Amino acid sequence: MSALCATQITGWGITYGADAQSHRVCRLRHDPHRELVVSVSAFRMQDPAGQVLGVTQMVEDVTDRYRARRRLALLNDVGARIGTTLDVERTAREPAEVAVPDLADCVSVDLLEPVTRGEAPGQEALALMVRAAGRSISPEASRVMYPAGHTMHFPPGAPQAKCLAERSPVLEPVLEFSPGWSPLDPDKVERVLVLGVHSLIVVPLVARGLVLGVVSLWWRRPEPLSAEPTAAAEGRTLAVAQLNDRGLEEVAFTTELIVSELITNAYRYSSGPVTLRLIRDRHLICEVSDPSSTSSHLRHAAATDEGGRGLFLVAQLTERWGTRYLRNGKTIWTKQPLPSMPR
Repeated sequence: MSALCATQITGWGITYGADAQSHRVCRLRHDPHRELVVSVSAFRMQDPAGQVLGVTQMVEDVTDRYRARRRLALLNDVGARIGTTLDVERTAREPAEVAVPDLADCVSVDLLEPVTRGEAPGQEALALMVRAAGRSISPEASRVMYPAGHTMHFPPGAPQAKCLAERSPVLEPVLEFSPGWSPLDPDKVERVLVLGVHSLIVVPLVARGLVLGVVSLWWRRPEPLSAEPTAAAEGRTLAVAQLNDRGLEEVAFTTELIVSELITNAYRYSSGPVTLRLIRDRHLICEVSDPSSTSSHLRHAAATDEGGRGLFLVAQLTERWGTRYLRNGKTIWTKQPLPSMPR
């Protein structure tokens, strides 16, 4: 992409300006349950005189590449942070520190009781266990978890007991319907389900062929999609309708991109309502307001960055842009040139 943007196409006289790129999570209409990661690249086209002719956009499915990079980064992190000491309890805490939030929403590490005393572990499935570590992305979930040092017996049929007995990972895709998990602690089970914890994987913690305990990785039920995708699409639709009514079809595509980026940015960094306004003066002014006072900054993202190119794209498509702070939030505005009108 970078090479293309720096090259003049012989015979056409068209040059491509600096490109902007971002990664977005999306779903296809015909397969709404499958989540994709796409790379969206846009770059400006202009003639030899510098007149902007339009914007070219390219969308590429990079889901496999994205996931592979995430897995590699996690493996590198694991290799660097786990096993840095001979202290068994410290080593037991390290998987929890590494796994949250990149791998799971919540992680607990339970050791066989003899291990905590420096002795060789027994291999009984119903042995006494000691909570060595727990970590969660949610403070509420952390309060529900057993604290470090708590001792427990996992009952027969519990995923942890099954993992110890079979020395292999155990998956519980829907905890609400897991009969082995429910008897652990009815009160805590109810509180965990209320918090939205949905699924669990238990893996054995093995060293030199001996099972030292288990690592439980928990995931919360995915939250409903935020208003961001719907709002961005609605904003684009409203903007195009307004521009068509005013005879400004020439700037509709560019304005769609600007509106989409500004609304997406607003929903990403604020939690309240977002408003869109288009003003036709000597220029076309686009304003997106939200209740957050967090300042937006233009930055040049590295090629390996997952995002951070939204405002860079906006800057490339507009003459000017800026932020106006209000009593109850802020407004990001852009100024675009209007097409020359026939006399």
